[in-house]
Amino acid sequence: MDDKKLLTDSLNEFGVDVQVVLDRPNTNFDGAGTLYSLDISGLGLTQIPDLSIFPALSVIELGFNDLTKIEEETFKRNNRMMKISLVGNKLKTLPSDLFARQTALQQLALSRNQIEILPEQIFKRTVNLHTLLLNGNPLQSLPSSIFRLRNLRYLNLADAGRYSVTLHSLNEVQEFLTNAIN
Repeated sequence: MDDKKLLTDSLNEFGVDVQVVLDRPNTNFDGAGTLYSLDISGLGLTQIPDLSIFPALSVIELGFNDLTKIEEETFKRNNRMMKISLVGNKLKTLPSDLFARQTALQQLALSRNQIEILPEQIFKRTVNLHTLLLNGNPLQSLPSSIFRLRNLRYLNLADAGRYSVTLHSLNEVQEFLTNAIN
């Protein structure tokens, strides 16, 4: 079964018009039919479809849906992810191992959710993360695993609970984190 058929079947289960998804510029198949970028934002999803059927997926846009919960296994088989966007959902918590296999992850957008606390080990394996958007969440604290993000050079915490800062360089980020966590 090819990726287009898998995508069609998976999205049809959620009542999504597949043609709307395929017509978006961020939904790309290469010549072999392998899905590597998928934009399923703004479709009113309350659950994330099974992404494990797309092991080559490197970009997923899930913003502006109605997601309140994400299962720990959601990205388990997608270890090539470079960008994950969950902007504008209703997430309050995230599983601590959600990004455990995301060593290639470079951009993570969690803006405008309802996240108060991030699990301590959430960034344990995301060593290549350089952009982290947490703005618009009522954050009470930052996890200590954020120190593992040695490549982090853009951190947006504007309107993020007790934080309200946007940092644009590696030095700014490191200085802020040293003071914020201690």
